[in-house]
Amino acid sequence: MIDLSMNGVLEVVRVRLTVRGVVQGVGFRPSVFRLARSLGLAGHVLNAGEGVRIEVEGAAAVIETFVEAIPADAPANARIDTIHREPLPPAWESGFWVLESEPVALAGLRVPPDLATCPDCVAEMLDRQDRRYRYPLINCTACGPRFSILEALPYDRRRTTMRNFTLCAECGSEYLEPSDRRFHAEPIACPQCGPGVYFLNAAGDCLAEGDKAVHAAVRDIQASQIVAVKGLGGYHLVADATADAAVAKLRRRKQRPTKPLALMVPSIEAAHALCHLSAADVEALESPAAPIVLAARRTDAPVSALIAPDCAELGLMLPYTPVHHLLQHALDRPLAVTSGNSAGEPLMFDDRSARRRLQAATDRFLAHNRRIRRPVEDSVVRTFAGVPQVLRLGRGFAPDVITLSTDLVPDGPTILALGGNMKTAPVLLRGREAILGPHTGDIESIAAEEMLGRALEDLQALHGCRAEVLSCDRHPDYPTTHLAESFGLPLVQVQHHAAHIASVIAENGVTDPVLGFAWDGSGYGTDGTVWGGEGIWMTPDGWERVVRLRAFPLPGGEQAIREPRRALYGMLHEAGRTDLMPSWRLRADEKTSLRKLLEAGLNTPRTSSVGRLFDAAAALLGLASINRHEGEAAMRLEYRARLAAENGAVPGCYAFTLSQGDTATLPEIDWQPLLCGMADDLAGGLSVDVIALNLHETMAAIITAAARHFDAPAVALSGGCFQNRLLTERAMALLQADGIRVYLNRRVPSGDGGLALGQAVIARRHLASGG
Repeated sequence: MIDLSMNGVLEVVRVRLTVRGVVQGVGFRPSVFRLARSLGLAGHVLNAGEGVRIEVEGAAAVIETFVEAIPADAPANARIDTIHREPLPPAWESGFWVLESEPVALAGLRVPPDLATCPDCVAEMLDRQDRRYRYPLINCTACGPRFSILEALPYDRRRTTMRNFTLCAECGSEYLEPSDRRFHAEPIACPQCGPGVYFLNAAGDCLAEGDKAVHAAVRDIQASQIVAVKGLGGYHLVADATADAAVAKLRRRKQRPTKPLALMVPSIEAAHALCHLSAADVEALESPAAPIVLAARRTDAPVSALIAPDCAELGLMLPYTPVHHLLQHALDRPLAVTSGNSAGEPLMFDDRSARRRLQAATDRFLAHNRRIRRPVEDSVVRTFAGVPQVLRLGRGFAPDVITLSTDLVPDGPTILALGGNMKTAPVLLRGREAILGPHTGDIESIAAEEMLGRALEDLQALHGCRAEVLSCDRHPDYPTTHLAESFGLPLVQVQHHAAHIASVIAENGVTDPVLGFAWDGSGYGTDGTVWGGEGIWMTPDGWERVVRLRAFPLPGGEQAIREPRRALYGMLHEAGRTDLMPSWRLRADEKTSLRKLLEAGLNTPRTSSVGRLFDAAAALLGLASINRHEGEAAMRLEYRARLAAENGAVPGCYAFTLSQGDTATLPEIDWQPLLCGMADDLAGGLSVDVIALNLHETMAAIITAAARHFDAPAVALSGGCFQNRLLTERAMALLQADGIRVYLNRRVPSGDGGLALGQAVIARRHLASGG
């Protein structure tokens, strides 16, 4: 700690460093402690309200070395945003210590995410000589629960649901030993002092405990039984994915007839056997977030055909909790995994409620007694052009923070944005920090509304701030709209598709004008119609709808969303070509009924939705007359198109027109030549797969033609339709070949799970402009 300046006088300095970012709950304090001790510096480190605070004292040159080494020495799961430096007078102390955290969380503190079990803990758990051998709740500073058990910040054991488990002598020694990787690991536990696991029947009676509970669960899964497994953030229903009988039972009990099921695989080698994986896919699967990764399926994938019927991709994940590792260590096969909840209700995470409400769905429960403070769904990602693209913000990815530029978002009040009606994920805009809340789900029941209300309160409480303004969708009947109105705060309602495009420019930091294509199933339009195929010109001064898909009627309204054949009939009626309606899609009496509705204009809302166009195309090709789950028809359409591409088909392009428009008429993309061309090809015997491929090529060409028409230097793509990998890839390729920059959602979903970010940005701009 001695430094001699040029004149030989002892020079000791002390500085205070405030580190902001994801620096709590990820082993950051222990890494700082070890670094300071290794350099012989004095001082301390603690969790503070604004992040992690370090006071360090010693020779000036050594302190410079210390400061420069902090980012390089930081744990892999940490993310440093800023390091603020402040000089202090020397205290002339010796030794470096980890101090008790400050009791109050201030604005600026980041919430640590839950992390998958690290390789070191897995190795210990499978080591017969280790005292944590087969302990299914093992963790360390690099892994385990964080957000799901956190009750308040700063992050310390006494502010988590682990506070009632008193450390044994050995765990206490590890917790205080700087050289141990469990040094200040807040959820630290072992079989002697930590939570345990239990195997219960559907009535809640305990059948086995500890390792016997895990073995019992293995036997039941092998016997094609359904087991409800309590993970990090809630319960999942688990079944043998290689057994048709088990998967069929799971679908029947979950009332999920065709929607794809996720697969948990024992290893990356097993994942390769199921899907064609890129290096980016492997990296995402093995990351500490351990999300579900959508990847191109192999035609000979060794799983039940009932897992994901007629889907081009499978959703894969690796074991991410110790109990998952133990199950897979014994089973060594793909497992079907789906959220433990009833249709339309949120994820079950409370033990008592889960045992009551999952009785009819499961045969057994494999549970533990570490309380979950808040539910956390699995994250879902797809890698695109070598970079992960988040499709659902959940475990490992949320909460998260996107720092927005001054040019993008002016100063203003704290805004709480609620999102839409589906895939709800709120955002809290505090200063220029957009705090991304986790996926809450579809608001289809009273229980889901209540869960969202609690999530909104929790998001504010955890981050130590209260909303001054609310933002939501313009739809007057969304539950989120009614909830936003109930707060009694100033409310800014944002058009659905403008919010989609704003979410892209926000996360990409785009301040130049951009032409955004917001393509999805539906959104409330400002003109009384249902939008969904919009071209939006967006600048820092606002947005303007400049082009749309030609509108068409939806006979039966909401029923036409569930029945693509109705959307097809509506389009053909609009085109005057009902003769092209395949006779087997609708009975004669159904056609008569729909024709009368359309002629009378009763319950036939008009829409410009590309999502409904894809539905109609799938119905025309005989791929889906009814949607049994959201997006089923479009997924089948993409699957068949990708089969054609894999078989070497060269895509063609159907005719389409882009009207010039005038001062009274919005330019339109006319779908009629496209739909009639598909019908002609079908009648001519062209392969359904090739027709589906040509449709995707045409829709990508439409985007490029519109971008040329408006001389757009940059294009943003957002909305549920751009979760279609084939459409997005072709649109990007054609645009980039024209020298047009392309922006996509990456950190927030392109579907409705990304709406809240766009709502918050537009609301702040609206308020700054005097709105």
